Amino acid sequence: MRGLLLALAVMGLWSASAMARPGERWILQIHHRDDPNDGLWVEYPGAGYGGESAWGRDSCSCPWLSSGDWRRIYWELSGKGDLGNDPPTTAQMYQIEFYYPTVGDGDWQPIESQFYGAGGEPFPYWCYPEMGDGSGNCPSGSYRLWAGAWGTNHQWIGSEFLNGTPGTWKPTGPGPQVPESDSFTAGPNGVAMWLKRGSWLYAKWDFPWEISRTWSALRLTQVTGCAATKQDIDADGDVDLADFMVFQDCFNGPNRPYAEKKNPLQCMCFDIEADQDVDLADFLEFQGCFNGPNRPPKC
Repeated sequence: MRGLLLALAVMGLWSASAMARPGERWILQIHHRDDPNDGLWVEYPGAGYGGESAWGRDSCSCPWLSSGDWRRIYWELSGKGDLGNDPPTTAQMYQIEFYYPTVGDGDWQPIESQFYGAGGEPFPYWCYPEMGDGSGNCPSGSYRLWAGAWGTNHQWIGSEFLNGTPGTWKPTGPGPQVPESDSFTAGPNGVAMWLKRGSWLYAKWDFPWEISRTWSALRLTQVTGCAATKQDIDADGDVDLADFMVFQDCFNGPNRPYAEKKNPLQCMCFDIEADQDVDLADFLEFQGCFNGPNRPPKC
């Protein structure tokens, strides 16, 4: 069957351009902003991911923290992902995992977003179609903040070392101020946060109870971002052989899960029926869009 599918697609040429897409991962190393007047921060050299330092702080009564202390540990969404792409400049949702360092204490601790990174604006703007022209395009001034839990625009997600293993990745969440889906009207307690290229994440210590925590790297996985034409998996404006090669890796027939050698978050874009398989019905949809490189999709 796969040979047949390839024969149907050979008119296309490989397209070199690519964009980040669902399933791509970024490992974010920890940043630490030093303050010579703050003696609470502790460095554990070599205790973090890849031999980098892990950073923590001694137990503290957090209401006495100065205004900047609780943002001194942070991560920036930048660099190349595991598929070789930069993070998107548009808002996408990311699942977050933290690296359990091999030295230091651990406790429940929020990870909070600073959506515009160094610019400091922490809230993601979003657009829903009824505010625009019906096609998802929003005119100037129509963008809205995500309402979030309890009417807030804040994003933070919980994490803890409980039942974790030092030297491994552990997922965060759910987060009471993180949306449960990519809908503007989504409720709380989601596991993926809206971010874009350059967004910051930071450890939040400004709580009125004792916190002792050690941090290392974060791993972010993009979970949204199918192109407007879902079969255009590399989002370069065409459906060609490059897209077909990914489709072929996902193809596994009806009533069978996506082929294991491909990240299922990518295969979801090809699963037009949303029936948890990539089969001949999805191929017919793909074929209807296929039009070769540097040409708009037929669909």
